[in-house]
Amino acid sequence: MDDKPAWGIQVTRAGYRPINLYFNKPTGLLVKVETRVRDETYPKELTEETILSQDTEIPNTRQPMRLLVKRNGQIVMDVEITEVKVTVSVDEKTFAMP
Repeated sequence: MDDKPAWGIQVTRAGYRPINLYFNKPTGLLVKVETRVRDETYPKELTEETILSQDTEIPNTRQPMRLLVKRNGQIVMDVEITEVKVTVSVDEKTFAMP
């Protein structure tokens, strides 16, 4: 999370593994997702972290353009998104408070 201040919450639901969500304090944007997963190549559950970064302004929102996935601290995926196309326009009234 680039040593920036963050706050986190744990989301739980019966029958599912807990998920920890971390948000950048100044921006409120999601910067990290952490959970336990099973990997067919390893006999035990692993800690998986997905780190979201390089936020970019997309029409009416900000989106991460880089995803770094680690399992037990080892990088298993490093994804850079180079283009985002918004194909559907939603009327802003749809999300307005009643």
